[in-house]
Amino acid sequence: MTNITTDSPTMELFLDDQLYLQTDVPPATVEELISNVRNVVRKQDRIVIALATDGRVVHEAQLGELFRQSPAEFQRLDLRTASIPELARESLNSAGAILGAVRTEHSRIVEHLTHGQVQQAIELLAETVHALSLVHHTLSQTIELLELNLDQLSCEGQKACDVLTAVARPLAELKDCLNSADYVLLNDLLKHDMGPVLDGWDRLICAIEGQISQSPRRTGG
Repeated sequence: MTNITTDSPTMELFLDDQLYLQTDVPPATVEELISNVRNVVRKQDRIVIALATDGRVVHEAQLGELFRQSPAEFQRLDLRTASIPELARESLNSAGAILGAVRTEHSRIVEHLTHGQVQQAIELLAETVHALSLVHHTLSQTIELLELNLDQLSCEGQKACDVLTAVARPLAELKDCLNSADYVLLNDLLKHDMGPVLDGWDRLICAIEGQISQSPRRTGG
């Protein structure tokens, strides 16, 4: 890390418990200071994930007010960083685990509908839709974290952006079926339309993992 020092420091910045900056002329705002650090650590494939001021952890709701303050108001700022590839892999593992659970629930929903157990099916379907929303959010955030271009990322011949958004149409049709109480069509949609979406997201996870592995900077190459 880069160390910048002056003869009479009044504010210290620690990065991952290592002294990073001592200065009596810090940037005008905490936001500017942290932005400068983010630009540096980003080049090392790391990202700032936590902040503390004079030993007190700063929560997300407090960031807006803190960012407008001057660093000179504090004696010590602590920033914690994490590896972007490691965070991305953790997110992808989480998304994959949720997808596995969704597949199990998907089969149970179809079984309930086949046997006329509508209420049980609807309850499971609500949980499944929520899980799919979590997966979509996780994949979107991971793609943003890695700064991947969805239009250029290929997923077995399909554009990654098309694979990611493929869930929109079947979800809209499922909603229509629920609104019209057409449970026969609902069962048919679940049997034939949701499987390809889940398969596509599995392939997308593999494609993103491949991007991480192919980056020399991210594999230590």
